[in-house]
Amino acid sequence: MPRMNRHPENLPENKNSFFSDGFGSRELSRLQASEYRYRKIFDNLNVSIWEEDYTGVYRLLNEIKDDGEEDLQSYLKGHPETLQRILQEIKILDVNDATLRMYHAPSKEAFLGSLDKIFVDESTDNFIREMVAIADGERFFEGETLGRKLTGEMMDLLLQISVPEKNGRGDYRNVLVAIIDITERKNREREHLHLLQMAESLRKTTLALASTMDRDQILDLILDEIVENTHYSAIALGLKDEQGRIKIFRRRDDGRHQIDQNELERLYNRNDHGILGSLPDSPDPVLIKDTRREDRWIATPANEWVRSFLGMPIVVRGRVIGLIGFCGDRPGMFGTAMITTLEPYVLSAAMALENARLYAEAQHEIAERQAAEEQIQKSLDEKKILLMEIHHRVKNNLSIIASLLNLHGDQIHTVEQARSALQLSQSRVHSMALVHENLYQSKDLARIDIAYYIQRLLDELLALYSMSDTISVHTKVEELYLNVTRAVPFGLLLNELITNALTHAFVGVDGGELKIRFETKEEEQGYLLVVEDNGVGLPETVNIESSTSLGLQLVRVLTEQLGGDIRVRREKGSCFCISFPIEESPV
Repeated sequence: MPRMNRHPENLPENKNSFFSDGFGSRELSRLQASEYRYRKIFDNLNVSIWEEDYTGVYRLLNEIKDDGEEDLQSYLKGHPETLQRILQEIKILDVNDATLRMYHAPSKEAFLGSLDKIFVDESTDNFIREMVAIADGERFFEGETLGRKLTGEMMDLLLQISVPEKNGRGDYRNVLVAIIDITERKNREREHLHLLQMAESLRKTTLALASTMDRDQILDLILDEIVENTHYSAIALGLKDEQGRIKIFRRRDDGRHQIDQNELERLYNRNDHGILGSLPDSPDPVLIKDTRREDRWIATPANEWVRSFLGMPIVVRGRVIGLIGFCGDRPGMFGTAMITTLEPYVLSAAMALENARLYAEAQHEIAERQAAEEQIQKSLDEKKILLMEIHHRVKNNLSIIASLLNLHGDQIHTVEQARSALQLSQSRVHSMALVHENLYQSKDLARIDIAYYIQRLLDELLALYSMSDTISVHTKVEELYLNVTRAVPFGLLLNELITNALTHAFVGVDGGELKIRFETKEEEQGYLLVVEDNGVGLPETVNIESSTSLGLQLVRVLTEQLGGDIRVRREKGSCFCISFPIEESPV
């Protein structure tokens, strides 16, 4: 607020001369005694008293009203030049000793010469309200304002203005202004209000944290409330990972300073990096009021702007799980009062984060349990289906065995033929048994691993015909699975083709080569089985479609059962190519 005029010359040099004319000696003595008592009170009252002349002020305010301005308050706010003229019309006649003490002025002359230092812009609104009261003819005005001591300290002030009456009208030549320093009271009020705001903030925070188990939401809630109720240049919130290293999850800054996340994580996670490196293991707050006076603070290009620092650990059951770091761009930005303010928030954060962790673990355990239960239920369902089918399959398999034996029976005329028929029947029955053996040993009770099945069948047939050392076998089989319904005819078919090669292809030959390939044909959405040998070859007189050979008849019937077709090549041995669709053909 601009400086007001001081007019000590308005005070009479000889106070007695004020009463020397026009008064009798008795009246003069009475007035002198009254003046003496007034001065006594004025000088010794322990309240700042200002004696001011508002004559020019009152005149200017009336001129504004006479010009038709009805809303004086709005007018003065919008016309700072008029407000400046009004201020210049205030004449300070005198101030008492209490005023000098309150403003820390060494003398009245020094005080009156430094009025521009004690008025602040924040007092303008109160001054406008004061002027509106004067213009309305009020004899008393009271309001709160701000001022500054000559030493620079700000004060909260209670301003009381009294306009004396003379002949039923206001005497604006001798306006008394009393100023009371209410800084302590206002500080208590602000502290009380701050505590109420903190309590409300904590209440809202606690309710909000209780309504979520999501870690990211918890971090945002905590940091938002801290930002709302504290001052800072930059904040970083970090949590420990499984290796015990700090990872920064949230950052805030004032727009002027930023924290480099990678650099900060590096500083926190280096045990040899002074005070920051010790933070992840310290359950106590770390306060650095001036980083340039702290030997343990190690400055880097990324943090050279940091002049004060506060580290608040997030502790659960004595174990540090994270921390909140506050950086300030000037010394003394943080203190013990801020630690007291932050502790409830950090405690709430610790509890909420621990609850979220336990909740996440419980959810994970529940998910694992549900998955296990689903797997058990799936297995039970598969076993039920297999149990219902087992009688049907046993019946079918026995029927197949009976049919095979019956077919062999029609062709047996000698002991040697009977021995051969039994050997062939043995291999066929074993191929069927091998399907079920693989099925029951598998985790998936509904499908057969064909690559594993082919290798097992090959090993057993080579051993059965004692050809493991004479025949070179090459397989190329994709990782494919067939359900049990298709695996049985596929196994019998493969058994016939391999048995045919082992018993007929290498007669009179010292050794040979057998190749087996099983793969998908994506363009035809089917499978391809190839059994190839380099033996004596299939005679030209043998027709696969009309052959009376039991083995070739089985090959043809089983291929039809799979819904496939068969092609035979006779160059350099024999090659059977059987293709069948991926989907089961209707029977």
